[in-house]
Amino acid sequence: YAAEFIGTFSLVLFGCGSAVIAGISATGPSGIGLLGIAISFGFAVVAMAYAIGGISGCHINPAVTIGVLTAGKMTGKDAIGYIIAQCLGAILGAAVLYLIASGRPGFTMPAWGLGANGWGDGYLGNYNILSAFVIEAVMTFLFLFVILGTTSKFGNSAMAGLAIGITLM
Repeated sequence: YAAEFIGTFSLVLFGCGSAVIAGISATGPSGIGLLGIAISFGFAVVAMAYAIGGISGCHINPAVTIGVLTAGKMTGKDAIGYIIAQCLGAILGAAVLYLIASGRPGFTMPAWGLGANGWGDGYLGNYNILSAFVIEAVMTFLFLFVILGTTSKFGNSAMAGLAIGITLM
């Protein structure tokens, strides 16, 4: 559970941190831009996959934990513990990110101010909730397909972390 806590903390701090500190301004993409943010998220997963993958499997996302549970590769008790640890790690990651970001002169907390994603008016592209749901469902399916495939007995476990991180990118 501690590994999942640290992994999710790291994902939020580095991934969302790239969006908050260097990637997105009130007027849209700036700094490292959307590609840089995607790379930050992907490399955070790669690093954590190799750091904690052997300990916890490096789910660092409740959707992954639910997918692994559904695939019958973990118990319900462990899934609950993982999800609690992931949520707490994400909260601490966001708190540290807020502490860092709020140290900038003139800081105000805008909508989506800590790198969260969303949909609708005022959010990148103004997509509606149906579009947001469809892309989340399809991409989560493909992400879990790669995770479960690369970590299966048929997958290449030595390269799983890289494949998973690149897929997240």
